[in-house]
Amino acid sequence: MTPEDDYCAGGPTLPGFGLVMTADAGMTVFLLEMTAILESFGISRAEAVARMNYSWGKHRFAPYPDLMCHDAPEHWAHGMYYDDGSAATVAYWEPDADRSTWAVVPAPPDGDPAWTLPRGA
Repeated sequence: MTPEDDYCAGGPTLPGFGLVMTADAGMTVFLLEMTAILESFGISRAEAVARMNYSWGKHRFAPYPDLMCHDAPEHWAHGMYYDDGSAATVAYWEPDADRSTWAVVPAPPDGDPAWTLPRGA
């Protein structure tokens, strides 16, 4: 049985990827897209996974497409990584957005259970 089969059968977590939330195969793909986008910001896979776990670690996603799929993975990844100082979503889609004002949201603290992969991963 592959990990994907396990998720489709209602497996409780996504341990092969370090993610701790519950998701079916379709949502696993969606979540892994977010992880890849986070990594594209220059952070390690371990930190990307920790950010995902910190944000949604206790969440049980509905089968794909879960309600969160109303927004693209880019939306969620940018919101997890950047803060532009407003209460609004970081306007990552705006080519003229002043990205110099965006701050990086701190990673989960050391020792937090969100860190499921070694830091060098």
